[in-house]
Amino acid sequence: MTTEHSVEEEHYFCSMVYNGQKIVFYDGDCGFCNRSIRFILLYEKDDTIHFAAIQSDFTAHFFNERGYPSPTLDSLYFFDGKELLVRSDAALAISRHLKFPWGLLNFFKWVPVKLRDAVYSFVARNRRKLGAQSCFVPTLEQRKRFPEFIQAQQQKP
Repeated sequence: MTTEHSVEEEHYFCSMVYNGQKIVFYDGDCGFCNRSIRFILLYEKDDTIHFAAIQSDFTAHFFNERGYPSPTLDSLYFFDGKELLVRSDAALAISRHLKFPWGLLNFFKWVPVKLRDAVYSFVARNRRKLGAQSCFVPTLEQRKRFPEFIQAQQQKP
């Protein structure tokens, strides 16, 4: 269900509420991707990362407002509060926010980006085979970190 809201409301929401926040942008229709979001929620050090499906209106406005190219479904994006990281750089940046031992994955940043992105591309091409369709429904507490849920709540009379 899509809620109706004005461009001005959308602009305010993107600019003010999520300015400087850490946000993971993921393929919301991908089971492997949804399980990855659950993994991050389970193992993150604190509750500072937000999440948005690439297919969402929020993501379209966020990228457009900042002059970023439109996101593609085969890439993971991570906005660290200052810059947008893509593919393996995004995955490794996210790993820095995970509890031990998962944070150690960040050591792979020393692997040349071409090699890391080649591995990333292989996983991305096969992500639908790697995981069955999985529908992720965040808890009420977790919903505070998903813009789509916040916007829907704000639109209720």
